[in-house]
Amino acid sequence: MQTMTGTAGKRLVFRLSGVGFSLAIADLLEILEAQPGTLDPSGVDDEHGLLGLVSFRDEAIHVRDIHGLLGLTQSDPVKAYLVVVGADGAWALPADQVEGFSPLDAFRRCAVPPLLQSGAPLPFAAIDLWQGEPLVFFEPMFVDQWQRMP
Repeated sequence: MQTMTGTAGKRLVFRLSGVGFSLAIADLLEILEAQPGTLDPSGVDDEHGLLGLVSFRDEAIHVRDIHGLLGLTQSDPVKAYLVVVGADGAWALPADQVEGFSPLDAFRRCAVPPLLQSGAPLPFAAIDLWQGEPLVFFEPMFVDQWQRMP
C-alpha cells in the first residue's frame, strides 16, 4: 500500500498493455500492490466489466476491467491496483506498470485529435504529452459517465 503524501501538484503515470496513462492525484486514493490473493474473484461480473473485488480500508470495492473497456489485451501481469474516486464511491483498476509521479508542468494537455474521435465514442476526452509521449488522461468520473451511456 502506498499513500499519497507529498504528491500534491503531480500526476501519476501508469501503463495498461504498454499504453501510457496519466491520472490526476486528486482522483487517486491509494495504490495497492498486486499480490497473490489481492483480487477476490467472487465479484466477477463480465456483463458489467468487473474483474472482482479488492479490500480497501476494510471495505470490498470493485475492480473494473479497463483493459476490456479500451479494447486492450492484457498481456502483462497486474503490478498494482489503483484505487480511484468514482461517481458512486471508490473503485479500482488494474495497472500493468506504475511509472511514478511527475510534476504538473511536465505535462501538456491536448484535445483528442479528430481522427481518433470518429466512430464510437471514447472513454477519455484528453491526451497529455509527457516526455514527448502521448498519454491518455484517465478521468474516473468520465469513465463512470461513459459506461452509463446507452
